[in-house]
Amino acid sequence: MSRADILVVDDEESIRWIFARSLPKRGYRVTVAATGQEALLQIQNHPFSLIILDIRLPDLDGLTLLEKCRTLCPQVPVLVMTAQNTVTNAINAMKKGAYDYVVKPFDLSAIYTLIEKALCAHPSAPPTALLPQVEDFSASGIIGQSEKMRQIYK
Repeated sequence: MSRADILVVDDEESIRWIFARSLPKRGYRVTVAATGQEALLQIQNHPFSLIILDIRLPDLDGLTLLEKCRTLCPQVPVLVMTAQNTVTNAINAMKKGAYDYVVKPFDLSAIYTLIEKALCAHPSAPPTALLPQVEDFSASGIIGQSEKMRQIYK
């Protein structure tokens, strides 16, 4: 049986394919969505343990979808992916509640480690019982818990 249910939201078929093929080999069940609307339907109908979300989607901005995820399933960690590696994107994603931020192209082994970290921070409790563990740098308005976000803050 799978350790966790993961939703991957990306308009690039190759990204969805990579996750759909590689994550089950690591014991996860994977659902994919190509659009924000598909993702919302999945989130409303299935409890996920983790969401991996691209910022650029054809129908809905990924950061807007991130906000909707925070409303629909506030305790579920969300990893945000993007090809546009900017500090502004990273800060916006973290402010809106992303667990962490990943830049494409990415190393799959680094993604596996990040998935494990996110799931360990929210151990095998059902998604509705998960609590986010976020470090708040309130003086600056930056919210984040990863080492990358601490480096950005410094």
